[in-house]
Amino acid sequence: AEAVMARMEAEVAAARSGVVAREGEVKRLTGLLEGGRDVDILVYQAQAESKDDLIMSLTQQTEHLTQRVHELESAGKCAEAVLAAESGGAAAALTEAADIKRQNQALAGQFLELKRR
Repeated sequence: AEAVMARMEAEVAAARSGVVAREGEVKRLTGLLEGGRDVDILVYQAQAESKDDLIMSLTQQTEHLTQRVHELESAGKCAEAVLAAESGGAAAALTEAADIKRQNQALAGQFLELKRR
């Protein structure tokens, strides 16, 4: 009976030390919670970081698209210059063709006059 009583007292002592350890952990965690950062502040900071990341990403996209617009505008100006040169060349060719046609008509007229004589 004394052995059983000693064993039970040892179990009670172990249980009491477990309760004391548990209460100490509860106090420690309560202190961390009270002294820790507010959850609302943490949420706000996480949202702010997310928005900052989005702003950075959109800024990079804007810079890329702006650069692409400049490249396309430059290419468009080059194409306009080529078209202008080609259309100027076409106008010159049309003028030359009209001159040749007049010369041919004049020569044909001269030929007919010579043939009639």
